[in-house]
Amino acid sequence: MTRISVRECTSTGDASAATALARNEKRTSWRLQNVGEEPLFYKKGTGCSTSDYTGILADETTAKLGEGGVVSESGDRVYNGIITIAGTTPAYVASEDLASNLTS
Repeated sequence: MTRISVRECTSTGDASAATALARNEKRTSWRLQNVGEEPLFYKKGTGCSTSDYTGILADETTAKLGEGGVVSESGDRVYNGIITIAGTTPAYVASEDLASNLTS
């Protein structure tokens, strides 16, 4: 298994359907954490918005302390499609592990 680099993103203004993680057939696990001071909406699929989402990650009381909501998947059945986010001022960290022995 290969760990790819962690990606941190902060957006200003309203962001709808921004890509947190692109589709990846080699994904063996993934993690998304809200590091912003506003709720973060996420969707397993395209088109995330504050009215069309899979879940909501709680905000932090102070930005980037690591106390914001987290969602992750690992194990035998991991979603490998696109994951999009939305929020007022999204700030998040996204990461994924990849299997090195799979072909795409």
